[in-house]
Amino acid sequence: MNKSASEIRQIFMDYFQEKNHKIVPSAPIVIKNDPTLMFTNAGMNQFKDYFLGNKVSEFPRIADTQKCLRVSGKHNDLEEVGVDTYHHTMFEMLGNWSFGDYFKEETITWAWDLLTVHYQIPKDRLYVTIFEGDAKELLEKDIESYNLWKNLIDEHRIINGNKKDNFWEMGDTGPCGPCTEIHVDCRPDAERAAVDGKELVNNDHPQVIEIWNNVFIQFNRKMDGSLEELPSKHVDTGMGFERLVRVLQGKSSNYDTDIFLPTITLIEQLSNKKYHYKDDKSDIAFRVISDHIRAIAFTITDGQIPSNNGAGYVIKFKPAPSLFEHEPVLSEHVHELVIEMARPATTRSGTDSRISVTIAGICQDFFVNRERILLYVCETADFKHLARVRKFDGWFRQFNDHQYLKLDAQFPDPVGMTYYISLILRWGHPNIHTVIDAFEALTDQYNEGK
Repeated sequence: MNKSASEIRQIFMDYFQEKNHKIVPSAPIVIKNDPTLMFTNAGMNQFKDYFLGNKVSEFPRIADTQKCLRVSGKHNDLEEVGVDTYHHTMFEMLGNWSFGDYFKEETITWAWDLLTVHYQIPKDRLYVTIFEGDAKELLEKDIESYNLWKNLIDEHRIINGNKKDNFWEMGDTGPCGPCTEIHVDCRPDAERAAVDGKELVNNDHPQVIEIWNNVFIQFNRKMDGSLEELPSKHVDTGMGFERLVRVLQGKSSNYDTDIFLPTITLIEQLSNKKYHYKDDKSDIAFRVISDHIRAIAFTITDGQIPSNNGAGYVIKFKPAPSLFEHEPVLSEHVHELVIEMARPATTRSGTDSRISVTIAGICQDFFVNRERILLYVCETADFKHLARVRKFDGWFRQFNDHQYLKLDAQFPDPVGMTYYISLILRWGHPNIHTVIDAFEALTDQYNEGK
């Protein structure tokens, strides 16, 4: 399909609007009124009260695209970002929702129609999973979903999934239910002929990926662990926008689509380095930077300024350092990067400038602190001694009390400061391997002592 990312998103919205869904805006990335969450990490977050029965939705059918951020806690994709082809710190989740209205038949039929007719994904590249049941939980196989699917797809392509993959729960108690996932096989025809894609579903193959999860909320998990049928059943679906665009644009990586490639091209120009579409360290750095600048831009647009506590601290010391960790020269070109990547996030004039000024401030702080820390380290550090230190907190206080370093206000914990210092030393100390080993040893000792 020869469509841009924006056109692909609009097709989804138009489809569900025709199905009488109310199109609602994305909730902010940063959550201010939910003590259980720091960031919106799933499409269902803003509708949680409807599922719990605390509120009644004005609209029984809703569709949206939700900006989600996963940089901390249980749902954390940071380690995979840039290394694989399909995880991101910030991503969009396309979703359609039913609150006590339609259920499995409409959900499955519409999903198949949208993917195969409107998006024109070949049927022989699709697989679906259903819940196989769980004897321990006294849960039967989701026969209803199975029967609906076998009217649409070859039974060979219907895969039984266990409770881990195909039964969704909000928490230890509360609404829950089976889900059916849709996976797409993006491999070349020769590879598909050699190995059945069914064997690769849910096995972390980079070219056989889940794109849409349809959750059927039909039970309530009680305090004693038992399940009871809900009087009103709901539908919660989520389709990864970046993955969908990749499939429809015929790419082997999310980063090769028009969502990320313009930014990667600009990074090439600014850094005088070439992106080779491979998995070496240089190409991973390209992907990490393009992902992180997008996450920061969208988050600042939603009102979260990087700071030294709470959500601001997470943004400042997780996505933001990629600018100077992977390619320090890029910190001098923040504005160009923001203009390129942040355009979909901006909703009012002046936002681009505010984002670039904010990120530039983080970079400036980094380089100011860099000079102070390097001066101290080069004058005084005995790294073999540091690696043998056992009381990390005591060393941290001594380090911070030095005249060149007054960083305690910037770091709520020693590990955060150690990570920050290690980034600085990567770019400024000649005995780099000794430095990194020492700081990693110190961090390990601190964590073991907690």
